[in-house]
Amino acid sequence: MVLDRFRRPSSGARTAAPETAGMPPAAAALAAALAPPEALVYDGSDAPASAAVARLDADDPGPLAVLLAATRAERAWDRRSRVVHTAAQARSVDQGPLRTWAQHAPTDPDAALVLSAALLQLAWRSRAGQDTAAAAPPGAFNTLVAAALPAVAQALRLGAGDPVAYEIALEHARASAAAREVFYDLCQGAEQADPLHLGWHTAALRYLSARWHGSVDEMWLYADAVSEAAPASARVALLPAVALSDIWRDDTIRFGPEGGPGQAFVRERFDVALHRANAHIGTLAGNDPARTEAIAVLAHLFGLAGLPAQAYDGFAAIGADVTALPWGSYAEPVAAFLEFRHDAVLARAAGG
Repeated sequence: MVLDRFRRPSSGARTAAPETAGMPPAAAALAAALAPPEALVYDGSDAPASAAVARLDADDPGPLAVLLAATRAERAWDRRSRVVHTAAQARSVDQGPLRTWAQHAPTDPDAALVLSAALLQLAWRSRAGQDTAAAAPPGAFNTLVAAALPAVAQALRLGAGDPVAYEIALEHARASAAAREVFYDLCQGAEQADPLHLGWHTAALRYLSARWHGSVDEMWLYADAVSEAAPASARVALLPAVALSDIWRDDTIRFGPEGGPGQAFVRERFDVALHRANAHIGTLAGNDPARTEAIAVLAHLFGLAGLPAQAYDGFAAIGADVTALPWGSYAEPVAAFLEFRHDAVLARAAGG
């Protein structure tokens, strides 16, 4: 999902030269066994969805409308969330195709949902690179968030039983600093729509983060409680790993690379997150895109927490798939993937 887009410090050189350039022989051999950088595909596991979004870019919303209507009828909420967020970024909303679709179909819950996500995405883009806490961000962001509210409310009205509509509304609640009462009401509606949908739980989790409107303890308690109560097969089993990754990143923003109290907090709870994620992975078939995503979440957490060597096997299993979770939370997802993978290669080669 594309939320708090901030860039991990990078020299930028790793994507401009062959990945093995300058590596010791052992590391070069490990890197050569992985998918080459030019083969990497961001969020490409759903070919029909990619084709439908490409048609939207060409001012033809028809295939996307058919696909989203099917996800709604089938209650395929995970796929619906993925497609909506991809479509929201496909083309700047002020260039017309999304607005035209929504205007021509004012009671279509799919058009309303994509438009609401796209308008909120414009706001996130306006604060790209701003790595400070969310209190009182610059005016452009506030203005765009306010402008998105009518579309977000319309999507909720037309899709009251759709957890993805609540996911977008919770993202908007975070951006707009909505009151706790509003947040709790949205969570209640989302739970009634689908109590195990990872998208809205992740949006709620980030509202509760210390960087936004809660605290480290609140964020962790939420992730821990939701995942503990759910079956291992549910994607919300990944919430503790997502929470610890966000806590580590926020701690780095506040205190620099050496970190602060957040790093100790993550280390103390690392095994819980690892256990829940591994139990989830164990329920998934080897060719399930959700398995790739779960492995990527763990590889990301290993890399953040100073255990890059343990991420190498994960990157080998991931192959060429750069999943939106977790890499979509970086301004340049493929570059972030390559940097974490590079660190894993070097650490494994060094015997770490």
